[in-house]
Amino acid sequence: MKIAICAIVRDEAPYVLEWVAHHRALGFDHIFVFDNESRDGTSELLDSLSTLAS
Repeated sequence: MKIAICAIVRDEAPYVLEWVAHHRALGFDHIFVFDNESRDGTSELLDSLSTLAS
């Protein structure tokens, strides 16, 4: 069985890595995070995480 989670974030750079790791540990196969014009590096962090996942 595959399970996915979807979230919208804005300026969550200090928390997004832990959030993603937590949900991966819970067993989510796919995590979709949509950035809402963050200005704190959230987009860049999510880009880095997406390249690790591929």
